[in-house]
Amino acid sequence: ATFTVVFDKPYYAEVQLKVSGYIRTDITFDPPEVAFGEFRSGKAQQRDIVISHTGDSNWRITDVRSHCDHLKVSLSPPELSPGLVRYRMHVTMQEDVPEGEIQERLTLISNDRSFPTTEMAISGRARSALSVSPAAVTLGTTSADAVVEKRLVVKGEEPFSVKEVICDDERFAFEIPVGSKKLHFVKMKFQGDGKATQISQTIRIVTDLPGDCSADCIVTGTLAAE
Repeated sequence: ATFTVVFDKPYYAEVQLKVSGYIRTDITFDPPEVAFGEFRSGKAQQRDIVISHTGDSNWRITDVRSHCDHLKVSLSPPELSPGLVRYRMHVTMQEDVPEGEIQERLTLISNDRSFPTTEMAISGRARSALSVSPAAVTLGTTSADAVVEKRLVVKGEEPFSVKEVICDDERFAFEIPVGSKKLHFVKMKFQGDGKATQISQTIRIVTDLPGDCSADCIVTGTLAAE
């Protein structure tokens, strides 16, 4: 296939890209990709894939590779029948995967000298077990000795308690809620010290969820002299 890319700036130009490949029908995946969907980080996810190869009973998978350190893959012994080799592959996304979109690939290495590698797509989205809203707070432009109060909403997928709020700026004070529940309100108070400066501070809310699960909030603002 040939793709034509057209540029209009800084001057008009056309570039042709040639793409070539080979569509294989002797290897099939069921399902066709490792789709984890949306899941909570901190909890391992597993998917099972059936890999079938037709036409050569001596075909074997010799290795499975991935650049993702959070994946664990295991293969069952091959199931053999005339003209068919079948594997059952177990793919586990481990609990330490960071939150965010997942777009990875698995590379299957076989003993087929003509086509030794076959790739398989991996997709998903790991969401945090804890969130803080708003994730970014602005104090705006205010006087250097101003007092500003805000409220942070902390949500979890299961009941939790807030253990502490970590902030390196001593001008910030926090009222930590008590009790264990899925939703907490953390009151934040900023007291200016009379110095004109820019504020860019990370607030970390630490809970009693497994691993001392925490959520961060960024606070920015400008303190102006009178």
